[in-house]
Amino acid sequence: MAELRPATARQADALWAIWKVGSRNGMAPSMAEIGAEMGIHITSAHELVQALERDGFIVRIPGKYRSMRLTGAADQFLGPVAERKRKAEVA
Repeated sequence: MAELRPATARQADALWAIWKVGSRNGMAPSMAEIGAEMGIHITSAHELVQALERDGFIVRIPGKYRSMRLTGAADQFLGPVAERKRKAEVA
């Protein structure tokens, strides 16, 4: 079975930011936190999150704040990506 990947590098960066901020804070990140982590406007963060949700990398409960959860597809993608990014941040 082929590995599921985000459609764009920017979406992959957003997925990493969601994981990183969520891990650091112990809860799902807000759009403002995702935007701040990526250095982008909150509107752009929202558009990226919508694309990740559409493509099956995250799920959200409509109307509920901080309800974002990574799916198995996100975990599968982030495993090797997280390791590479952690090494790059330490170097």
